[in-house]
Amino acid sequence: MVNVGEHISEARILEDKPSNPIIAGDIVHTPAWSPGQRVHFALAMKMDINKDRIDDYDMVKNIILLNGGVIDAELRPDGQRSAISPSIRGTSSKGNVPRK
Repeated sequence: MVNVGEHISEARILEDKPSNPIIAGDIVHTPAWSPGQRVHFALAMKMDINKDRIDDYDMVKNIILLNGGVIDAELRPDGQRSAISPSIRGTSSKGNVPRK
C-alpha cells in the first residue's frame, strides 16, 4: 500500500499480465481484511520481516495495533507470555511441540 485513506487507498502494482490487465473500475479484494472487521493475531518468538537479522517483533505488533488488529496471545522472544484469549480457536507450531 502506498497511501491508505478512510474511504480510498492507493497501492503499487507489483505484477501485471498483458492477458489479464488491471484496468480502472476493477474491484480489489483481500481475504485478510474487510470494513469493520478486527483481525485477531497470536504472536510468537522472533520475527524478522525485512531480512536484516534483527528482531522486528515490536514493529509487527505495532503495525497490527495501529491498523485496528487485536493481539490475543503473545510469546515474546525473551520468553514472556501473555494470557491466551478464549477467542483463539486453534494454534499451529513449526517444529516439535512437547506433549503431556
